[in-house]
Amino acid sequence: MKKIAILLIVVLVISVGFLSGCNEQEASNINNENDNLNDEEKEEEEPEIEYDDVEFAIWCLDCIQTMKQFNRDEAKAIDNEQWNNLKNTMNLKMDFIKNTAKPECLKFYLSTEYDKARDEYYEYLEDAWWTAYYMKRFSSYEIEGLWDLANENLELAIEYIEKSNLHLEEHNRISEGLKFFEDV
Repeated sequence: MKKIAILLIVVLVISVGFLSGCNEQEASNINNENDNLNDEEKEEEEPEIEYDDVEFAIWCLDCIQTMKQFNRDEAKAIDNEQWNNLKNTMNLKMDFIKNTAKPECLKFYLSTEYDKARDEYYEYLEDAWWTAYYMKRFSSYEIEGLWDLANENLELAIEYIEKSNLHLEEHNRISEGLKFFEDV
């Protein structure tokens, strides 16, 4: 429910930005006042920097949906003790994180405030990768009947699950406090 609310806020922010362009009369009044500047002053003005904060927030929501699907597949395999399916799911999850999610996470040009949220999200992905790694090892040892090694890897996976959840919670906390969420 919280993610739906964040998505609605993002959509509202985009629509507010679009609607702000409808107020061209005020913009033309400001432009008329700026016409009095000489050419040197106009050249010194720096262009407004556009950040990918909103796009990154939307991407995070999409990425979370993919991660949730992996988690559902993982839970189903564990419930049914289908260790080969678990192993395959963990391979897919590790591949997605390493080759898609982590590189995509770094491609956005973010404001300073949102860059901190990205750092937490990246750490979430890193710990989620390690979770999948240890769950894959767990499933391999289950298949081989090596219960002690399986349990050791399960314990390590649980540690990384807890760490990844902390990073995701911190990402969400930072994201909720950002200006484009407050304006709506």
